[in-house]
Amino acid sequence: MSSRGGGGWRDGDDAGKSSGQTFGSRFRKDQQVLTVLRWRGYRFFWYPYDAIEPAHVHIFKDGAECKIWLHDLSVAFNHGHSSKALRALIEKTKEQQVHLLGVWNDQFGE
Repeated sequence: MSSRGGGGWRDGDDAGKSSGQTFGSRFRKDQQVLTVLRWRGYRFFWYPYDAIEPAHVHIFKDGAECKIWLHDLSVAFNHGHSSKALRALIEKTKEQQVHLLGVWNDQFGE
């Protein structure tokens, strides 16, 4: 994976690596995720099979998860994030949109 966009767009020393963690009750327990950004305790990530859908990012913290489409920043689903937190997550995704799309394209192709 390239570090498109230079430094500073991701924080946390495991960003961009498979975390080995699992999220959400909808998914297999052994499903590994690719963390692409950490911010204020939130983990922005993709599941390996996410390439079958348009570009998006999952965001997880404290048992809550949402999915934001990267092309228009609309919310695909939100399970547990407050309205205030969701607004902040959309804003952070907007700030990082170009970088997230770049990493998505590096990972999954355009």
